[in-house]
Amino acid sequence: MNYILDAFSGAGFSAEGFKSFYNVVEAIDNNFDACNSYKLNHKDTSVKNMDIRDISFSQNDYQGILGLIATPPCQDFSDLSHNYYNEDRANLVFQFIRLLEEIQPEFALFENVYSVPKIIKLRLEKEIQQLGYKTVSRVINAWEYGCLQIRKRWIITVHKKKHIFPKKSNIRRKSKEILSNEISEIKPRKQTLDQIKDLETGKWVNLPNQKYKVYFVLDPEKPFPAVVNPTKLRYIHPNKKQYLSFNVLIKTFGVKSFNLTGNLSSKGQQLANGFPSDLAYKFAKSFSEVC
Repeated sequence: MNYILDAFSGAGFSAEGFKSFYNVVEAIDNNFDACNSYKLNHKDTSVKNMDIRDISFSQNDYQGILGLIATPPCQDFSDLSHNYYNEDRANLVFQFIRLLEEIQPEFALFENVYSVPKIIKLRLEKEIQQLGYKTVSRVINAWEYGCLQIRKRWIITVHKKKHIFPKKSNIRRKSKEILSNEISEIKPRKQTLDQIKDLETGKWVNLPNQKYKVYFVLDPEKPFPAVVNPTKLRYIHPNKKQYLSFNVLIKTFGVKSFNLTGNLSSKGQQLANGFPSDLAYKFAKSFSEVC
């Protein structure tokens, strides 16, 4: 059986990449809006809106799981880095170890921010290896793997028998692939338009006396920057007259369309937390070649 469990699942971007090779049978996340988004995008997957720490995975229901996707919230590591040696087993980083112990999948993909302290990276990988798994741990740039975004992430691939990691791509994509006449419903105020018209493309800029302090004018000949919550800053079309819409930003994650639920802030955070689907596809393909 090619069953996959999607832990800390968010809105389901990673599952979008895995579903070409596997059956993602269950997703778990404690964010209500993200779970509703997941249900809209993956109608055949059972979605649990729960804290993963409250679930026992030693039950028979989970014994047929072949693979595991784990993308715990990056915020969790900020506290862990200051008090790491207390080894709080309730911490989400250790929940990944518990998942491996109780489910014993054939393989797993762990993903998080690249800035996780080295001591945590080494300790987590060591604990995984102590369970009998082979691992590959790397900080990668999604753009070097054929994705549109320059998005650096820390990845650990886990497998019972082999060291698995996809090769980099020779393709170097540019922002102009997805730029169109599609605009946001929220247009810049005249005062803002006057300020952004002379901004240099391809750079983050702080503008005083504006609702959104940070702005970025896209350079169509360069890759897309890492997408963060678009309700906290603004991505500007190269014509310098329009904000990029959510639909355009979603396309930078390797999907043509994707449903997000909740208010604008919630949608923005779900997007910012997303794991690019086209990158997930590459990892899923690598696993599928041996599993």
